[in-house]
Amino acid sequence: MSKRRTTDQRGGKHAAASPPIHPSAYGLIVVLYLVMAALYVARVPMWTQPDEGVHLGYVRYLVQHRKFPIFGGNKAGQLYEAHQPPLYYLLCTPAYLVTGAHRLKEREIIVAYLCRGVSALCGLGVVWLVGIVARSLFPSDKLLPLVAMGFAALLPMHLHVSASIGNDALAGLLCAATMAWMFSLRDAGSRFTVDRPLPEAAIAGALSGLALLSKSSCLFLLPLVAAFYFLRGRAMRDTRYAMRLSSVAVVVALLVVSPWWVRNQILYGDPLAARAFLKGFDNPGPDYFLVRRMNLPVFDYAVKLTLALTFMTFWGIFGEVNNAYKHYTQAVFGADPHGERGTFYGFLTLCFLFAAAALGGCLKECRAASSRSALLTGLAVAAAFAGWFAALHAIAAETTNPLTNVLFVLSALLAFAGWFALMHHASHITHHGLLSVGVILILLQFLQFNTRYFQAQARYLHPMLVGIAPLFVWGLDALLPRKMRPVWMSLLGGLLLALSAMNLTAWRTPAP
Repeated sequence: MSKRRTTDQRGGKHAAASPPIHPSAYGLIVVLYLVMAALYVARVPMWTQPDEGVHLGYVRYLVQHRKFPIFGGNKAGQLYEAHQPPLYYLLCTPAYLVTGAHRLKEREIIVAYLCRGVSALCGLGVVWLVGIVARSLFPSDKLLPLVAMGFAALLPMHLHVSASIGNDALAGLLCAATMAWMFSLRDAGSRFTVDRPLPEAAIAGALSGLALLSKSSCLFLLPLVAAFYFLRGRAMRDTRYAMRLSSVAVVVALLVVSPWWVRNQILYGDPLAARAFLKGFDNPGPDYFLVRRMNLPVFDYAVKLTLALTFMTFWGIFGEVNNAYKHYTQAVFGADPHGERGTFYGFLTLCFLFAAAALGGCLKECRAASSRSALLTGLAVAAAFAGWFAALHAIAAETTNPLTNVLFVLSALLAFAGWFALMHHASHITHHGLLSVGVILILLQFLQFNTRYFQAQARYLHPMLVGIAPLFVWGLDALLPRKMRPVWMSLLGGLLLALSAMNLTAWRTPAP
C-alpha cells in the first residue's frame, strides 16, 4: 500500500478499530462544560478578567446614549474599548433593559453576570462546532471527535474566555461557525461535490463578516475563505468560476462589515481604527522591556517572558496580564504566596510534554501526507518567528527593519503554499491543511500585534480554537501507539480538570 493511501485512510489512527460512541457521551461533554463554565462565571471575582469593567461600560453606553461610543484613548473616564466592533455589546444590551439596570445602578452587577452568561453560551457553541469540525477531520473514527470536544470544553483558556465580559468568546464562535460551514462541504474522493457553490460561498462570507463585526482580530478569515472557495472552483477545473466563488465570499463579508468600517474611516481615518488605538492607548510595548525600563536581552524578552507567559495563559493563571506576569514570576522564582512552586513546575512540565507530543505528531502526519507541504509549513512558522525577532531586534536598537513585514508576508504565502500542496490528497487531509493555515495566520496576527504591545495572553489565539483542539488531539494520536490511547486520554482529561481546579482556587486572580 502506498504512503499516500495509508495517510488518506488515517482520519483517526486505527479508525477501523475505533469503538462505537454512545450519543450520551456528547451530552456528557456539554454538561461538563456547562458545569465548569458556571463555576468560572460564579467564582472568578468580577472585574478581574481582562478589561471587564470597560467592556460592560460599552454596553451601558449603548443603552444610555443609543449610539456607539467613540474611542478617546485610555485616559481616566474613557471607554478604551470603544474601538471594538459592536456585535457582542449589542447582544448584551437586552440585559440592561430586562433588569432595569440602566435606571438602577445597584442592579448592574446582575447585568455583569448576564454578560458573562452570554460569553458562556458562545463558548458552548464553540465546543459543539469543534465536534462538527473534528468529525469531518476523522470521518472513520468515533472517539477522536469526542476527545477534541472534551479538550475544548475543559481547556482553561476557553473557560477563561467564556467566563469573561468581552467579545473574545463571540469572535471564537463565529470563526468556528465559518470553519464548520466550510468543512460541511464534504469532498467526494479527490473532487468537491457541487451542490449550490455560490450560495454556500455567500453564507461563508456572511459568517466571516459577522466575525469581523465581533472582533477585528478575525481579519485572518478573509484570505482563508477566499482561498478555500478559489480552490473549490478550481476543483471544477474552471479558473474563472473559481475567481467568482472567491469574490462572492469576500464581497459578502465586506458588505456585512462595511457599515462599521466606513464609520471608522470617517472617525479615525482607518477602517480598523488600528492607528487611533496605537496612538491613544498608553500601554507598555516591547520597548518598555527592551530599552526604556528593564533592558532585557531580546531572547529573554521573547522566550522567557512573552512566549512562556503566553504558554502559561493557555493553561491557566488568569486575570490582567500584569497580575498573570506577577504570579508567573513569583511561581518561577519561588516567591509564590501560596507556596506552590513544585505544583507549578509539575503542571508546567505535563503541559509542555503534551504540547510537544501534539506538535511532533502533527509534523509526522503532515510529512507522511506530503513532504513538500511539511517543509513549506515549517518554513512558514520559521518566517513568522524570524519576522517577530527581527522586529524586536530593531526595537532594541531603536531603529526600523523593513525585513519584518517581508517575513510576515512570506510566512502567510508559505502557509498557503503548503495547503495547496495537500490538494491532491483526500478531503480530511486537505481540511487539516486548512486548519493549519488558520492557526498560522492567527499566530502571525498575534506576533505582529506583539511588535507594538506586550500582549502575552493566549486568549488572542482563541478565534482558532476550532483548529487548535482537533489538531492537538490529532497530533497526540498520531505520535502515540494505539494501546496508549486510554492512558493519554485519561491523563489529558485529568490534567485539564486539575488545572481548572487550580485556576478556581490558588491561581485565581484575587478580587480588587
